[in-house]
Amino acid sequence: MAYKNKLLFAINSFFLIIFLMYFLFLDDITFISLDANFMEVLVNSGYAKNGFSQYDVLVLFLSLYGVILPFFVIGFVKMPNSMFLKIPTLITLIFSFSWIIIPNYNYLVPERWMILSGFFISIFGFYTFLIIVDRLKSPIIKKLFSFSFMLTFVSYGILFVILPYGVIFSIPSLFHTQTESIFPLSMSFNSLEISKNNDLVKSIDWVNTNTGNNSTIVGTKHWRGWFNLFLEAPRQYVFNEDITKSSNLLSYEKNTIAFASILKNKLSYECKDNDIEFSNTVNRIEKEQNIYVIDLVDKFPIHYQSIHIVYQSKYFIIYDLTNIICT
Repeated sequence: MAYKNKLLFAINSFFLIIFLMYFLFLDDITFISLDANFMEVLVNSGYAKNGFSQYDVLVLFLSLYGVILPFFVIGFVKMPNSMFLKIPTLITLIFSFSWIIIPNYNYLVPERWMILSGFFISIFGFYTFLIIVDRLKSPIIKKLFSFSFMLTFVSYGILFVILPYGVIFSIPSLFHTQTESIFPLSMSFNSLEISKNNDLVKSIDWVNTNTGNNSTIVGTKHWRGWFNLFLEAPRQYVFNEDITKSSNLLSYEKNTIAFASILKNKLSYECKDNDIEFSNTVNRIEKEQNIYVIDLVDKFPIHYQSIHIVYQSKYFIIYDLTNIICT
């Protein structure tokens, strides 16, 4: 057993070193690659782009693991020779709750660390289950209890895989108002068709090249992963569902004035700048906090053709709403 533990520790250490080397020296996607101080990115409000609240993350964690947390705690304490499991468990949990002390916690992707922590929480929780089964006297009760336990969790997992998106059945889906922008309600959901992936990346590249650093991009929450990866800070990506509670931003209202009024109420703070006074003649490329909307071409209504379209590809369209919102 001691030999196996040493071997596992050596393997884990090897992959950890490889990961850290990539993260520190080769990474060109995460915030580590930004031309800014590491701590400044995490604490400076100028880099803030949190896509969900601290309350939302807490609700997600409790809805995912609340049922097995007591089993996890017992297993974590009682499992012998498990240091090689406890260390990564603590690391994933620390990053899962980084939002408690880190202002710009979105850069540390706590929701993804939370998913990783689930593997270790489940292992320790299952160990507690084995302890309970071992204390049962009757072989029949042991088998019945084990079968019921496994059937419950296997059925729960299968339903998550096969049920159509939007069906309320899992515990996180019961709190979908807080969790659906972070965690899918089921696996029967894809944020984007594969054929459109490259086109979206090109659209984000256009944003990085042709918009000012203070720009706000409004789009669906389902594309947040793409923008987290490729949108250059300090540009911000705002979910249109948080503004209109609708999956299609422009279809929420039937006229431009009403639509602009909604955005102005939600995003008017984006138009403020301490150094300049807004004017239609001011160069907005670098001096203003422009507001753009990205949407699918086939969702762009005809009656909004008067809005200034700045970019259009095969699948995506981007329009500038700064003049409407900030004047």
